[in-house]
Amino acid sequence: MKIIFATCSEGVAVDRYTNKLSIFSVIDKVASFAFPFWLPRVCVAIAAQKEEGDDDRIAAKLTILLGGSRIAETDAILPFQKDGTARIVLNFNLAIPSPGLLQLRLDTATAQLELYQITVTQISPAQVPVDATPGLHTLADAPPPSY
Repeated sequence: MKIIFATCSEGVAVDRYTNKLSIFSVIDKVASFAFPFWLPRVCVAIAAQKEEGDDDRIAAKLTILLGGSRIAETDAILPFQKDGTARIVLNFNLAIPSPGLLQLRLDTATAQLELYQITVTQISPAQVPVDATPGLHTLADAPPPSY
């Protein structure tokens, strides 16, 4: 089996008339100021090409790792069509415990395939100036622009 593509996104739709796949809001990096945090919509889309000697259905396990530790895992079947291709979409709700490298791995009986990586970083929360006066402010309170 050869992986054609693998991606992570917030949404995936399959057109029921054309069978075309649409992928929405690709997740290529994640940042949070607090950990752990919840990543409620993670859709993993995988397309594969059958190779000579492959079965028509290949059992696999998708594992999501953060810093080498497993945070999610599910079993899947890749059902190859007459044209030799298979597509699967797997949905997750992930609790991200810390910053690090999020990795997606697909294990079959004969291979371990690294599919996708996402960098998870910690950012600083917004800082409020110490001399900020509490209360309601309007544009009238703002100094005039200097051109």
